[in-house]
Order: sequence, then C-alpha cells, then structure tokens
Amino acid sequence: MAVTKKSNLSLIAFFVLLNFEIYAHQFFKGSLVIFVVIFAILGFLLTATILDTVAKDGHFRWHTFLVRSGRLLLVPLVAMLVLSLLGAWLFRPSLLKEVGIQIAATLGFVRNFWEMARGVGHSTPVVQQLFFQTWPVAVGVQLLLGWSFCLWGLSHLGRHAAKKVQWLRGTTCSLAIIAGVFGLAFLIRAAIIKSSVLSLSANTLTYLVPFSLGSIVACLTGNEVVPNHFRQQLLQNERHLSLIVGGGLLLVLSLFLPIQNRWQLLIAVLLGSLLALVILYGIRKVQVVRGRRFDLSIVPSLYQIYLLMWPANLILRGYFSQVGSPLFSFVIAVGLVTGAHWFNGAFSEHWRHYVSARRMWLGLMSGAVVLVMAGVTFSRVNSAVGQPAQAANSASTQSTPTADSTKTSQTQNTSVQKNTYVAQELKTAWNKILATTNSQAQIAVYSKATGQVVATSNVASGKTFNTASIVKVAVAAEMMKQRQEGKLTLTSSDEAYAQAMIENSDNDATTYLLANRLGGYDATKALFKGLNMTQTTADAEAWGTTTTTATDQIKLLNAIYYGTDGYLNTKSRTYIMDLMNAVESDQDWGVSAGATTYQLKNGWLNDDDGSWMVNSIGHVDEASTTGADYTIAVLTAENSDEDTGINLIESLASATHEILVKNN
Repeated sequence: MAVTKKSNLSLIAFFVLLNFEIYAHQFFKGSLVIFVVIFAILGFLLTATILDTVAKDGHFRWHTFLVRSGRLLLVPLVAMLVLSLLGAWLFRPSLLKEVGIQIAATLGFVRNFWEMARGVGHSTPVVQQLFFQTWPVAVGVQLLLGWSFCLWGLSHLGRHAAKKVQWLRGTTCSLAIIAGVFGLAFLIRAAIIKSSVLSLSANTLTYLVPFSLGSIVACLTGNEVVPNHFRQQLLQNERHLSLIVGGGLLLVLSLFLPIQNRWQLLIAVLLGSLLALVILYGIRKVQVVRGRRFDLSIVPSLYQIYLLMWPANLILRGYFSQVGSPLFSFVIAVGLVTGAHWFNGAFSEHWRHYVSARRMWLGLMSGAVVLVMAGVTFSRVNSAVGQPAQAANSASTQSTPTADSTKTSQTQNTSVQKNTYVAQELKTAWNKILATTNSQAQIAVYSKATGQVVATSNVASGKTFNTASIVKVAVAAEMMKQRQEGKLTLTSSDEAYAQAMIENSDNDATTYLLANRLGGYDATKALFKGLNMTQTTADAEAWGTTTTTATDQIKLLNAIYYGTDGYLNTKSRTYIMDLMNAVESDQDWGVSAGATTYQLKNGWLNDDDGSWMVNSIGHVDEASTTGADYTIAVLTAENSDEDTGINLIESLASATHEILVKNN
C-alpha cells in the first residue's frame, strides 16, 4: 500500500498550529485541544501497528516493540536535556533550579505525575521550568506502555482462535470502549469534586477518551491491513466533507475555546475527541479508496523540534522580544535537528557499523559545541557592553578584586539598578494617572522577576481602605488554614459556599462560612496576624468593612501564589488559585487589564455618602508568553460611580502590565 506525502504537509500545519497556541496564547488553552487530537492519533497508530503486526507475523513481541519505541523517544530526549542544560548554564542559570528532580521526572516519563504531586495549579508559574514541555511525552509513554501490554496479553489469549486477527480486533475494540467510558467517568467525577485544571490537563486518564476513540477507529479501519468489511463499505463512498468540516471546527475550537475551569476542560476534551474521530475516520475513508496509508516520516523531526523549542525559548526570553524568542528558538531547533540528520546521512556509508543513534548524537553534540562557543562569545560581548561607564573610573581608586568577586558585584549592581529603574518607572506611570483623578487610590505590585514590592498612593501614608468583597479571598484562605491545621473538616456544602463566594461573589455564602463555620465575622484576624498584615483589621460587625492596605493585600496574594513563609500548604494554595481563576465573566475586570492569563477577585460597595469603593486584587501569570509574573492590588475610594473606580483600576493595571512586560 502506497504512502501519501500530503500527510507530511498536514502534520507540519498541525505542528505550526500547536506551537502557535503554546507561544502566542497559553499552554493549557487551545493547545490542550491539539493534544487531545494528538493522543487520538496516537491511539489509532499504536493499535493499528499492533494489529498489522499480528496480521502479518501471526504474533506481537512486546519487548521488541518497546526497544524500538525507546530508541525513537529516548535519544532525542537525552540530547534535548544535554543541550538545554548547556544553554541554561551559559545564558540563564536561574532555570537550573531543582534541575536534578526535573531530569529524573523527565527521563522516568513521570513528568505529569511529578507536577501533580507538587500540587501545582495551572495558575502556578510552573511553566518557567526547563523541561515542562515533556509532560505530553510522559502521558504518551504511559499510554503506550499500558495499552501495548494489554494488546500483547489479548494477542496471547486469542492465539488459538480460529480467526485470530478478527478476534483481536473485536476484543481490542471492546476494551477501547470500556477504557473510553472509564475516562469519561473520570473526567465527570473530577469536574464534580473540583480537581485543579492543571492536574486534569496533565493527567494521563484525561486523555483516555481520545486515545480510546483513536483505537476504535484503528480496529474498524486498519492501516496497512484493512478489514474487508470496511473496504467493501467504502468502495462507493469516498467523501472529503468530513475532513474539511472536521479540520475547520478543530481550528476554531483550538483558537477560541476558553478553558478556565473544570467543566470547560471536560467540554474541550469531548469536542476535541469527537473532531479527532471525524478527521481520522474521514482520512481512512479517502486512504482506503485510493490505496494509501499514513506517511509518518516527518514525525521524528517534529518531535525533536518540539522538545528543543521550549527550553530554547525560555533561555532566549531574556534577550529577545515576546515574538522574537519563539522565532529564534524555532530557528535554533530546526538548525540542530537538520544538522543531526545531515551528519546521519553524510557519514552513513563510512560509519555503517555504528548504531544510528550514535550518529544522531554526533550531530547534536556538534550543535552543542556551536552553542557553547556562541554562548561564551555572547556572554563576553554582553558583559563588556553592559559594563557601567563609572566602573573604569572607580577601579583606579580601589584594590584589584578577584575575578569571581568582580563578576558577582557586577551582577548584583546591574540587578539593583534594573530593579530601581523598574520601580521608578512604575511610580512615574502611576502618579501620572493618579494626578488626573479625584478618587482616592492605593496600588501595590510584587514582581517575581525583581523580588520587590512597589507601591504608591495619592492619600496620606497609613490610610486604610474598606475591603468590600476582596476580603473573601482572606475568608477562603482562613478556611483552608483551619482545614490544614485540623480545626475544620470541609464538607461538600462548605466547598459549594466557597465556590459561590469567590466565583460569584455571593455575600450570603460568605456570611454563612464566617458565622457558622469559621468562628465569626472577625475569624480572619488569625490569618492577618499570621501573615503579618499589620495594617489590616477585621470588623466583627460587618465583614465587608474590614480595613486594609494594598501592601497588606500583596502579603496575602504572595502567600497564595508564591507560598510565602509556607503559611498555606500546596493543597490550600491550589484550591484558592483555582477559585480565583474561575470568577464569573461579569466580574472579570480590574487588575487583569492588559493581561491574558490571570486570576483575580474584585470588590465594590456603595458608601453612605453616595460614593463608591472599588477594589481589585489578583495575580498575572504570563510566564509562558510575555514572561510577566506578578501579584497586584489596587484599592480605591471616593469614586463618583462604580465605572469610575473600575476605569481607574484598569488604567493603573494596564500601565503596570506594559512596564513589567517590557522590563522582564
């Protein structure tokens, strides 16, 4: 059966769409739909390969299959680790944090389970990790191992059947249906019990539905060996409509479907799975009629480029723009992969006695040498250019320091100078906005990149503001703190009230939790004391008039999003982050202005004199796109109406985002 080269073009287009979603939007948005389709294709190819092997050879050798698969997966993975570590060591040593356990998780193909074991939510900045992109590889390997073992077992059970291949197709199809139903039940249960979005996105069981559907298509249509009933059914029934419609819907779904909560993720997985089913079935109809099969010759190269692009992008992000770093990382990845294949082909005649994997290593290691040389050159040039002009003058009046101490001092000075510059730029932009309003306002921002809090206000120092509904974040934090200390056992009702309190800003739910579960309206005072929020005071009579400052709210946000002082454990933090990530669309305003990935909580209250108090607190996480990662709190009072307060907050937030992205 002939292969079709057009499938290579389709795979390249698919690969471009995947990377567009990852680098232009966010990792777990439209890209998740693409991964759903990828795992459906994996289910099809894996099942079809095993069925074809049994049809042609009469048996399936599991160990031989694992050895071949291991070579294809491990060599590029190890090469990516080596090149990434070299690049990070030269250009961005900060990426080497916890690199040992990252490597172990990557090579052990448990990257996704490692992420979940650490309790990270999709709002957590895990995407700064050097090998984060290998989670789909871990999912794929786990599915490959489990499914191939099951089919190996079935092939042995049916080895004495009169029609071995037909028996294996039928039992495999039945097993795939059972696996798909189990995967669907898992997703529904996870949505009901409010599992974190990242835990679902990186969980192997999430992709059982598309994987099973792909396997069912393989059982029905085959690949190299086509079942007679399918061939006869399609001889007079070749249609392209399913391909056109399915591909178009997939494109729309991947570009525009929001995935901000568990139910939206469930819908995305189901829709993506159905579209994958339509596309796969349509492709097989056309291929069988034309006597074609899948051409996968370009898949290894795309896999290698995918592995290399993520760490290259992280390493280059500090030197290029938001658009430039993905483009340059793509060029580098393509160059390294092309070089490896060139070496593999150029020396194949002379080094035939070497294993092909060794030739691949030669090409990749040559690329590593080029990278090291470029890195050393770049580092020296960058150091020379970035040296302050005053350094030469001061050097003549001081004793000559050691090389190490000079380098450390220069790095520290540059960092301090940059932080000071960013802080001054923020304050200048804020004060310019505050000069145009009659409202009272405070703003504070903590940037993970600089490690400092910057704040300003147009009111007297020490002025406090009523929290209104932003205090509900503190209520949720106090609830989780009492739970982790064993003082409170959360019920399903408690969780429902907490969800309504944060996502819908339900006042009755807040009142119930404080009055009936946490100890009263001033139950949050323990939290305020524990986080050293010295300018925040709980109101025992009316929780909405708790008073606070923007800098105190940053302490609370940092405890949630960065685990400051370990006050809240990972499970508690993830729970609150997921709630703040799923606020209703009509409340999706405020500190999110200018950002694409964020979590927030807003508060608003009409005062007795007719003026409005409007507040907004939250976290912006664009580590995978712009590199911006910060917590922000804006408190306002004496607004003529609610819209005035909202506009003021969003003006301040938008200016903040622009400056922090520019200086990231």
